[in-house]
Amino acid sequence: MRMDSVGGLPRQMMLGATSDPALIHRYGRMVGAQCRRIGIQCQLRAGGRRQ
Repeated sequence: MRMDSVGGLPRQMMLGATSDPALIHRYGRMVGAQCRRIGIQCQLRAGGRRQ
């Protein structure tokens, strides 16, 4: 499904190519904010400790 009301973000393959965990974290925060704005509620996170 494509949604025109959300901002454009880089593809996940580009995230896999980066070695900057802070960049990936910011990406996740942006995706979460956009989902909340349009009414999607879910929690996705990798294993490990919660920060």
